[in-house]
Amino acid sequence: MAVFSTRSSDEGRPEHDLISDILVAGLTQYTANESLWNTWESLSQREKDVTALVSLGYTNREIGARLHISRKTVKDRLETAFRRFKVNKRNGLCFLMSHWDFSE
Repeated sequence: MAVFSTRSSDEGRPEHDLISDILVAGLTQYTANESLWNTWESLSQREKDVTALVSLGYTNREIGARLHISRKTVKDRLETAFRRFKVNKRNGLCFLMSHWDFSE
């Protein structure tokens, strides 16, 4: 394919190295997305609701009001999501979910 030839020429490396690197990057991304999806699927519906609303920028108070649950329950569900997604903070969770569409 011409695109690989042009790109490898631009980068000054063999075409087969470029193709190999692209394949590895694609497989890595696929595996990461699959892992993220599997983690999402392991959440309860309420944990998914809280995670989605956090990703949309809602505060714990706003999430509680919207879902008719206490802020403590929001915090508990959020801590479970943090643990499952292996993040420590709200912004880490938002970063992981940044390519997901939770629009209302």
